[in-house]
Amino acid sequence: NVEHLVLLEKLDLSFNFFTGVVPVDVLRISRLKELILQSNEFTGSIPLPKKSTYFQDYPKQLTRLIFGDNKFESSIPNTIEKLSGLKEIRIDNNRLTGVIPTQLGRLKQLTMLSLSYNELKSSIPSELKNLKNLSRVYLHGNQLTGNADVIDFPQEYITDCGYPSVTRELFECSVCTICCNSLEECVKNELPYELPYVEDASPRDYTLFIWGVFIGVLVLCCVSAALVSKKIGWEMKQICNLDALELCGSDSVYHFVLCDSILGWTIVLATIMFQLSLFVLFLQTSSFNNKANSDWVYGLRCPSNRLDCEDYNDTTLKGWVSLFAIMTAYLIKDMIKGIKLIYRATRLASFRLLFGGIILVSVTSFAILTSYFYNQAIALSDTEIITNSLILLFMTDFDEWVHQLIFFVSPNWLEKLSKEALCYERSLNGSSDSREEDAPIDQNDNVDSFTEESSKKLSMSLSHYCIW
Repeated sequence: NVEHLVLLEKLDLSFNFFTGVVPVDVLRISRLKELILQSNEFTGSIPLPKKSTYFQDYPKQLTRLIFGDNKFESSIPNTIEKLSGLKEIRIDNNRLTGVIPTQLGRLKQLTMLSLSYNELKSSIPSELKNLKNLSRVYLHGNQLTGNADVIDFPQEYITDCGYPSVTRELFECSVCTICCNSLEECVKNELPYELPYVEDASPRDYTLFIWGVFIGVLVLCCVSAALVSKKIGWEMKQICNLDALELCGSDSVYHFVLCDSILGWTIVLATIMFQLSLFVLFLQTSSFNNKANSDWVYGLRCPSNRLDCEDYNDTTLKGWVSLFAIMTAYLIKDMIKGIKLIYRATRLASFRLLFGGIILVSVTSFAILTSYFYNQAIALSDTEIITNSLILLFMTDFDEWVHQLIFFVSPNWLEKLSKEALCYERSLNGSSDSREEDAPIDQNDNVDSFTEESSKKLSMSLSHYCIW
């Protein structure tokens, strides 16, 4: 006889151990504004009539319907549309079956809808787009399929758009704020990067964009600097006091670009392609949109008995500063060498130097960007940021490992290439000196003849391998 409680406005039975079935007649209380039955053990159907004619009058003042964390096993009746004053519906963590009724789209005042952790199937009805006041939606922990972009940018929107999915078909949602998977792990559905005029840009796309812009600007600056230095008469050695072999790396296969050996160039191209392919592999697994092949770590937990999620990501500014410091200390030398090579290439119009400089700058920039994006995807602590960055830095030394392998397999051939590199450097120095002095180049100069200084350079460049 609850309908006799004519003055009752709020019925709160939450956080008890009540069992049994809740009578539908509870909605006969005409002045009822809030019905809260959360965290009990109620079973059976949710207390809503299945026929709209069951009541003459529904409680129009009812604004909150809180049935979460119980054991209701029914579907959601279509008669829920009769409760036109509802602003908050919470029937999460129950055993609801069936589909989300389209009649929910007629509750114009609804601001929060929580149906998470049930057994609801099918797709989200497009009628929910009519709910302009809806700001908080929780539909994760179900078996929904299709596309969830039926709600216009709510403040908080959680669905099962993560991987692995409960269903075979991946649940798509671009406007969701949080995506959960079948393991009840969740992650924020936001990217730390965005490209202008490009939707769903991946870390690989972003890296290629940054790399292309950086290389283009760098070459342009070097060309401008070369032209200015010629005009005002600067000595190039004041800016670049290292020879081409030292800039390319006497302990790296990249100095093979200074030689005429087809095999040497093949090794250079194979090495750079292998290094870049490894970076691209890490970038692809850093993409949240590439869900089936992503290494993205889900650092949120959204419990079934709570609406708010727990964040297990403990990364701080200290960790990212440490990442930048490590990358700078380890790679700044190669970056400067690459820039100097590009500068010399533009000054001397040397394709080989330009190619060598672009290789060094590319490997360095790819290492930095890959380390950032991959840590964004998987790092949950500062120590993980540092560990991951050190692992990625090993990939930048692959050219030196190949060089050491060649030294042990064929030291004579390596010595021959080193001599060719020194000859090319000597020809560059002769060309540079003649250009600075506006003197003609001696075309009869024999590049195969070595001066005492060049031989000494060669011995010094190879001696450390013998010691090693």
